[in-house]
Amino acid sequence: MSTRCVAKALLFLHNVKRSHVSIWNWIQKCHPRKTSSKKRRTVEEFIVDETLLKVGPELIWLWIAIN
Repeated sequence: MSTRCVAKALLFLHNVKRSHVSIWNWIQKCHPRKTSSKKRRTVEEFIVDETLLKVGPELIWLWIAIN
């Protein structure tokens, strides 16, 4: 999902207004930084998935994030 779509989903689902820039900044903040040039490079990734579930008459978003 794009950061704009995440911002719209937060507003729609949880009535939380955040700009796509603040979401991008959060992603950059969580990105692991290189601490030493002597250490071996490791690949870190974040996997985020979403799905829409129908529970009774309501539609509920399920978000899963894996580090």
